[in-house]
Amino acid sequence: MSGVAYGGTIEGVDKFDRVTACVIYNLEFSYNVKDFLASWNMATQTWLKYHVYMRLLPNDRNKKTNNFLPTMATFMVSAIWHGFYFGFFVFFFSLGILDYMYKLGNQILVPLL
Repeated sequence: MSGVAYGGTIEGVDKFDRVTACVIYNLEFSYNVKDFLASWNMATQTWLKYHVYMRLLPNDRNKKTNNFLPTMATFMVSAIWHGFYFGFFVFFFSLGILDYMYKLGNQILVPLL
């Protein structure tokens, strides 16, 4: 983040709080997959959300659509970005499945509550 995080000097103390890469507390003590994934590498996660995931969603937001393809494509782009190693593809594919199942579970359970 090379200097982007610098937020100035307040009362003689330099602050580096403008850009956050991860929130360790949320990462270690998260109760669900969404919070865990949202707490790690936040700048890259935001970029992937707006430049890959959102572009693959259908334009009709009123219809209930299956977001499996956009979810898996986003995780596969992240795997390719990390490198062409089999372990990366397995890891990110597994995270994509976990994320999709979490979203699917929320769609099923929320109307029941």
